[in-house]
Amino acid sequence: MSKRVPIVCHGHTRPIVEINYSQNTPEGYFLASASKDGKPMLRHGENGDWYGTFEGHKGAVWACVLDTPALKCATGSADFTARVWDACGGSQLQEFQHNHIVRCVNFSFYGSNKLVTGGMEKIVRVYDLEKPEADPLKLPVAQAGIRSVNFIQNDNLVICSYVDKPGVGYVDASVGCFVLQHGIACGICVSRLCVCTTVP
Repeated sequence: MSKRVPIVCHGHTRPIVEINYSQNTPEGYFLASASKDGKPMLRHGENGDWYGTFEGHKGAVWACVLDTPALKCATGSADFTARVWDACGGSQLQEFQHNHIVRCVNFSFYGSNKLVTGGMEKIVRVYDLEKPEADPLKLPVAQAGIRSVNFIQNDNLVICSYVDKPGVGYVDASVGCFVLQHGIACGICVSRLCVCTTVP
């Protein structure tokens, strides 16, 4: 068995709180990292080469994710904003103000060009990135902060987990209503939700 040497990616000056890989693209795959230093970074996913840092947040960055073609990056921060960036050039494309810390962000998968956010405000927001000036769909879902959000069911539903509450919730992303709360028998909190977008 061959020995593999881990690649160490230097750059962040404070703890890294989230890492997300892109899907494979013609240029390879990429990784975005969120850190308490407030400087999300983009790297090549295979060799760790640094491509750039998204500059602009004024607080710790808790979430960082790439869209399906890895052309955009979204971040959520303790500065009460979610931001969308050009992953190729590094410029900020959009900024969405919140009333509390943004703990999680995610893009839609199926071309609907939406962004979902959640955090300590206990509200799931769905933004139409083609109409950034429009008010987001606001979905109050819980008595706890939102830890993780993902689009499912062809981007029609949002599944979310909570900071300090067991189980997951399902929200209709088209009409803005809470659909279902699903408890977990062992009573533990779900720390992260991962969604498979391809069927083998």
